[in-house]
Amino acid sequence: MKIIPSYGPTRNPRTRVTAWVCAGLLVIMLVSQLFSYEDFASTLNILLPINEQPLIHLTAALAVIAELLALPYLLGMYLSAFLRVVSALFAALASTFWLIVALTNAHAANSGLFSTTFVLPGGILAAVWTFVLFGTLATVIYTDSKFRHDTSTS
Repeated sequence: MKIIPSYGPTRNPRTRVTAWVCAGLLVIMLVSQLFSYEDFASTLNILLPINEQPLIHLTAALAVIAELLALPYLLGMYLSAFLRVVSALFAALASTFWLIVALTNAHAANSGLFSTTFVLPGGILAAVWTFVLFGTLATVIYTDSKFRHDTSTS
């Protein structure tokens, strides 16, 4: 079985900018979460209904890893089709996770989006940030999907 890497479907300028905006939002979140990673698990402990410390630490690590692995798809890197799908799934997982966390924790003093590097309280700003993240990702995935592009090499 031969793996054939490619840049994926060609994106129009609007989709390319949308993907860069989504990647930029994720990079800002990722860098700020890594900058104060020691406090990230304790921040998530307040936000999530999980009481076990190992599971909280695992969730914190998986959130950061999912954000990191979402970037190759959004930046349109040279990948195989399988890795492109995996990267898109990690992007969808990360954006959905943060959307659910932001919508269910409007009462929180820290939304956790930026760990403790930049304390953004839960509420309208956190919800708008995650809606923009989710909406830009949904737009990119929709325009890149096979329903809209024929990626066969006939």
